[in-house]
Amino acid sequence: MNLKTVKVLKNNLICAEKCGIADNPWSRLIGLWGRKELPVGEGMYFPKCNSVHTWFMFIPIDVVFINREGRISSLHPRVRPNKIIPLLDLKSDAVFEFGAGTIERARLEIGDELCIS
Repeated sequence: MNLKTVKVLKNNLICAEKCGIADNPWSRLIGLWGRKELPVGEGMYFPKCNSVHTWFMFIPIDVVFINREGRISSLHPRVRPNKIIPLLDLKSDAVFEFGAGTIERARLEIGDELCIS
């Protein structure tokens, strides 16, 4: 899997040192399913996506939606496993899933820009 670093442009804080990119049908289907842990500094990026669910997950995650301009459109900290209603953000074009606590640790706010390198 192609791993990237994700950081916040305004303060250079790192959201993930190892962020996988779900850029094919298989990786999008699997995502973080079945993971028993998601260490701080890891995550998953879903381009061309505006909804997520946490069915079959065992860990809480932070969900960050990105709009077409590349800015954060909504933040959902500590989303619990097996969430009944999938999250949906019609203004978004991509989604990051990070370990729980990343939103707070990286001081993410709506409107922030994330950089993938």
